[in-house]
Amino acid sequence: MKAGRILLSLVILTILFWGDVEAYKTKVISEKNEFGGKTVEKVYTPEDVKNITDLEGRPIKDAESDVTKFIDYYDSSNEVVKSEVFFTDKFADESKIRRTIYFLDNNLKKMTKEENFYTDKYADESGVSRGIVYFDSNGKKTNAEYYHTGKYTDKYGIVKSIRYYDSQGKTTKKEQFFTDKYTNENGVYRFIKYFNDNDKRTKEEAFYTDKYAVENGFNRGIAYWDSDGRETKEEYYMNDKLVKTINR
Repeated sequence: MKAGRILLSLVILTILFWGDVEAYKTKVISEKNEFGGKTVEKVYTPEDVKNITDLEGRPIKDAESDVTKFIDYYDSSNEVVKSEVFFTDKFADESKIRRTIYFLDNNLKKMTKEENFYTDKYADESGVSRGIVYFDSNGKKTNAEYYHTGKYTDKYGIVKSIRYYDSQGKTTKKEQFFTDKYTNENGVYRFIKYFNDNDKRTKEEAFYTDKYAVENGFNRGIAYWDSDGRETKEEYYMNDKLVKTINR
């Protein structure tokens, strides 16, 4: 379904930046929004979908038929700067995404941010209810934030995770943030895993509370791993000063 998801995103961006035929029913739901322009709801029906074409005038069938409606937010220059897209039940079941919000830069004709709201079933299975992907000025993904369900957070103590990417789209590190409850019980409030080009873990870094630091003598710890997946060394720091090293 990944290819279909990518195609759908491209179709939606084409419509938002360059427009399409009037293949929907429109309704103004706000005359002036937070961006200084109108907010317009565009509802698609199966019959409307038949009239949608791409930039070359070719009919778009499968991808666009997965959308039920848009809610577009215009700025004071009458440009769409934010678009909320609602998907059909069939597409939501397949893609695990029920709704997406696109944040747009009309000067660059680029998407700056994409916020995905996952289905209840997927959220229950994965522990992720919402994800936000950020893009640079070249349209490349830089990082993605994932917000966890209450059930997942209660079990693991993780409230938010962030994945970072290099220019080739490979993961460079994963960052986790913990709840106050978990932090108070375990002393750690933030944790980072680092990866090499082969997606192998190279090191892990933990950040500890002031209370934990007073009791244990360090507020940051780093564990290093070799290419065979073996831990080789641990280092402990107090305010960036190395206070202890353990070789494995």
